[in-house]
Amino acid sequence: MTANKKRIVCGTDFSAHAAEAATVAALMAARLNKSLVLLHVLQHFDPGQVSDDVSGSRYASLQKRLHHEAERLRKLGPPCVREKLITGSPYEKLVEAGECFADRA
Repeated sequence: MTANKKRIVCGTDFSAHAAEAATVAALMAARLNKSLVLLHVLQHFDPGQVSDDVSGSRYASLQKRLHHEAERLRKLGPPCVREKLITGSPYEKLVEAGECFADRA
């Protein structure tokens, strides 16, 4: 018998609605004893329009917000909450993450 190791993937844009969805995802993960992957996708931007300092501080700020949200969700009881900050097309990356993390042990 093979154990079902699928994870729940939840994207966030840090809005109130995203926080509600993440809460539901965390509660589902806790109830089903599944890991939760909290994902924020930083949409591509033209690096020529922003300095490295600005893009680095933006990334660091988003990483901090993602970490705080993951900490809030950990208190709801899922066995594991992973946080991922990636760049690209939000739609494409969320679909890819759903496919990738659902198939991994």
